[in-house]
Amino acid sequence: TFSGVLAQSSGDVSVGTGGVLNLLNTGASNVTGGTLSNIGTIQVQGGTLNVNAGFPTNNGTLDIGAGATVLTNGNPLTNEGILRGNGTLDLGGKTLLNNKTVAPGTSPGTLMINGGYTQGPTGVLSIDLGGTTQGANHDLLQITGNAMLDGTLRVQYIGGYTPAPAD
Repeated sequence: TFSGVLAQSSGDVSVGTGGVLNLLNTGASNVTGGTLSNIGTIQVQGGTLNVNAGFPTNNGTLDIGAGATVLTNGNPLTNEGILRGNGTLDLGGKTLLNNKTVAPGTSPGTLMINGGYTQGPTGVLSIDLGGTTQGANHDLLQITGNAMLDGTLRVQYIGGYTPAPAD
């Protein structure tokens, strides 16, 4: 487990199975050289995690907290793990390819993607639904680019909510 600010300009950073990279700061953590690989958990609880082309695939859990940003500097990202949270994934207009699970919010909340969203045939978009107000009563995946959907939409009712026919 690592908690704090990360500044890496060469070599590789790997978060292994059971490992946690917990970025708590309100400033910027930078991975500007080498690669970032994740089969554990990366928690960006504040500030910005800047990654260049060295983070092409998330194979673990990437949790982006409220007000936090993961910035890929215009590079696409493939999700083969879990992407969740209330923050922003800024792909600089490129596309997130989801082949596993995207779960906006923290029951409920909003995950912002600055770029496109493609959900592959094995991808799951998991939405908590507890009312009719987006981001407050139900999850919202907000995308600035194009969306192409395949795979599964998983809806879970929360807080005893039962939708009415007009909902």
